[in-house]
Amino acid sequence: MKQEALWISDKGWIKDSFGRVRLLRGVSVSALARTTGRPFPEEEADAHFMRLSQAGCTFLRWQLPWSAVEPTGPEEYDENYLAYLRNLLQKAEEYNIAVFIEPFHSSFSQLEGDGIPDWALEKVGFNKAALRSCGAAASDADGNWKLNLQRYAYQTLSTLFFAGGKAAPNFKIEGDSAQYYLQSHFIAAMNHTARRIKDCRAVAGFAFMNAPSAGYIGLSSLDAFQVPLCEEGVMCTPFEGMKAASGYPAEFKRFVRKEKKGAFIVKEGRAVPVNAAESASGAGTPGSEGAGIFLPGFSDPWKAEGVWSDEGGVPVLKRSDYFASLDFTSCWNEFQAFFMEELQKKHGHYLFFSPLPVADEHIIQTADWAASCASVSAPFDAFAATAAQQARKSGVPLVVQGFGTSFNAKNGKAFKTGDYSLQEKEISAFYDALDEKLLSGFLDSYTPTNTQAAGDGWNGGDTSVWCADTKAFRAEKGFIRPYVMAVAGVPVRMSFYPKGTGAHKNGPVFEFEWDSTECSPSSGESDTEVFVPKCWFPKGWKVEKFDGAGALRDDEVAQRLFVKTLAARRCFLRIISK
Repeated sequence: MKQEALWISDKGWIKDSFGRVRLLRGVSVSALARTTGRPFPEEEADAHFMRLSQAGCTFLRWQLPWSAVEPTGPEEYDENYLAYLRNLLQKAEEYNIAVFIEPFHSSFSQLEGDGIPDWALEKVGFNKAALRSCGAAASDADGNWKLNLQRYAYQTLSTLFFAGGKAAPNFKIEGDSAQYYLQSHFIAAMNHTARRIKDCRAVAGFAFMNAPSAGYIGLSSLDAFQVPLCEEGVMCTPFEGMKAASGYPAEFKRFVRKEKKGAFIVKEGRAVPVNAAESASGAGTPGSEGAGIFLPGFSDPWKAEGVWSDEGGVPVLKRSDYFASLDFTSCWNEFQAFFMEELQKKHGHYLFFSPLPVADEHIIQTADWAASCASVSAPFDAFAATAAQQARKSGVPLVVQGFGTSFNAKNGKAFKTGDYSLQEKEISAFYDALDEKLLSGFLDSYTPTNTQAAGDGWNGGDTSVWCADTKAFRAEKGFIRPYVMAVAGVPVRMSFYPKGTGAHKNGPVFEFEWDSTECSPSSGESDTEVFVPKCWFPKGWKVEKFDGAGALRDDEVAQRLFVKTLAARRCFLRIISK
């Protein structure tokens, strides 16, 4: 039976099947899912979905590692896992929560179980155990995990995945280009997932991939340092990374990155030798097959393409600009078209979420603050404004994701005092920016297993608004706040004033303005729907002003106000405490 679209993209807005504009607010679930694909046990699903629903979440970013779907070999799908996933998604539907599924990878490295499966690493010839010792992936001592994006393993895998046909024509996997082999298996795994969850109405669609990066694609020089993606750590030039990956001695450097007058200044520090004594794998002569990070029978594909060569035992860079002519946007568009073509054969109702603005009726653009904040100097509100402008110029809706706060900031001071006002203020600033631009967004993250000692259990982060130790939300007044869930018409302005505004100086005050459409008098499913959380209005709330033609209905138990507009006109609504 053909599935009807849960959401549609229309003139820059996300709309539901009743034609209402939806402003989606939710969370990324969860940091644990990035490694196992299992955010929580199936028997806990009701508790988590009820909690999220009561917090005003209507939409979830569901992160799904390729390695969870196809863990052991090509086309060897984990049907037990997919049955678990299907059960959870059907449970989400019971709480009127929608999800989009985002294939997740962490720098393509599969160091801690997330992202690309081990068998796919082996197909390109990587010895997973040697990645860190040869500098092909960042170790804990090197600094932030984002450094992986500028290390050999990620840069090579990403380049092979997106541009292997052009960049490495001599490198084949079972007779196919690395690009086609990796993409076709990745997409087939997501397509198989879609088949297994085809009756889950909660699924709005699929993202193509979280936080894709270009690898070497477009680099003008392999002998120059890239601007690092974190404040300090250990970095290398792409060529030094290639040398180290093949077992040669290489020189990485410590760095400190500072911002001055809007530009990044990188101060290079002491040298950090890699492979100083012998090849890290302990096998083979540096540069030969099976040396460095490579399995027996494999060596660096870039050497085979003439990017560098061994001259008397010394690696020499031959083509520093080898990747400069490649364009990542073109490579991404080819992959995106391939992905959509395969999934739309049976799942034409899905929306697709893309990090690049593309004018397509099935596309929603995403902007990832976590992936961008280290490489841009603009604050979040400017970042959101720029992303919104780009998306609306293309006529596509925008969802902002990857924003959140560190609950262990200042050495975990809040854990001792129980005072999360700093984190609450930071989260509130994110939502203020989303409100101003009338944008949807996903906070990072909701991790049920989070503890004060271990954090989220992923890359040292502690961003979860839920903590298992206290069994409560942290900084809940930053995360849980009034907003308009569904609009019969077009939003014009949405503002929340915690401390009050105008004549209402004591707060909180919520205001919304919109150009209404005429609602069906016999159905509440076409009404404008406002979330009014109890944590902000513990003594109840009232509509202080409604300028419009229509009827109001409140449901304080469900924390909702429903507005049935009976004419098309400009409307205004103000909610205050009783």
